[in-house]
Amino acid sequence: MTSTQENKIKIITFILLLGVSLFTMFDVVVDMRQGVGIDHLMLEIALWIFSMLGAFFQFRIVKWQSNEMTGYREKITELGLINANLNQKIKEEQMDFQQKIGHLSSEFLSYIDAQFNRWSFSRGEKEIALLLIKGLSMKEIAEIRGSNENTVRQQASQIYRKSQLGGRMELSAFFLDDLLAQSNLPN
Repeated sequence: MTSTQENKIKIITFILLLGVSLFTMFDVVVDMRQGVGIDHLMLEIALWIFSMLGAFFQFRIVKWQSNEMTGYREKITELGLINANLNQKIKEEQMDFQQKIGHLSSEFLSYIDAQFNRWSFSRGEKEIALLLIKGLSMKEIAEIRGSNENTVRQQASQIYRKSQLGGRMELSAFFLDDLLAQSNLPN
């Protein structure tokens, strides 16, 4: 049962209790005019008091829950604004970062391409070597290039042979070690 359904049931319960209370009060007034005995009147007055108390407390519960829901809606709205602000800030930081490293990226790619030329890589080997450095699997590289996975493996073997490197990790490390060697990493 949803909270909306529960609230409808609570409102209906309040209305029913209020209706019982009013009809009981009307019956007490009619019985007093007709001279009904005090014991019967006391039972009906007790019924009236209990139904009024039930209606009162049911009303308080509905009002309290309504206030709670309003508070939750306000918090959800506030969190939505915070989320939008954070997303905007992240986008701005990403754009700033991309602007700062854009020229570095092209310089680094030029350095990599020059090294590939020193190793006498073919155009296809250069493409595969870049994808290996990026960390793509043989299957992913084959899909990107529209070739067979075994063909990519053979070309990767040629890349490692020509570069005299032991595999993908050494290929990536060859370029990243030089790049990171110049940086002052925190302790």
